[in-house]
Amino acid sequence: MPDPFGVFYLDRVEDASNPGQIGLYPGWFIFGGDGGLELFAFDLTGTSPWPVLAFDGVDPKGSVRKVADDFTQFLLLIGSSNKNRHCG
Repeated sequence: MPDPFGVFYLDRVEDASNPGQIGLYPGWFIFGGDGGLELFAFDLTGTSPWPVLAFDGVDPKGSVRKVADDFTQFLLLIGSSNKNRHCG
């Protein structure tokens, strides 16, 4: 998979709040992606602050990984070239 932090596209509110998209990934709130197949989401199955997940939209369960403990940490990673940045 390409580096998920080299490029980040924030979804439009209309797309992020679309019931069809919400229904595809229960418990996750998709808020953006890398411009390809990789999506970024909050894992809403726990308590706040919600961790940020990255996954392939075609195979979410087989590719999901936690990339940040919260959105603030995620923002610090955008554009990062540090290859040891994944947590979890």
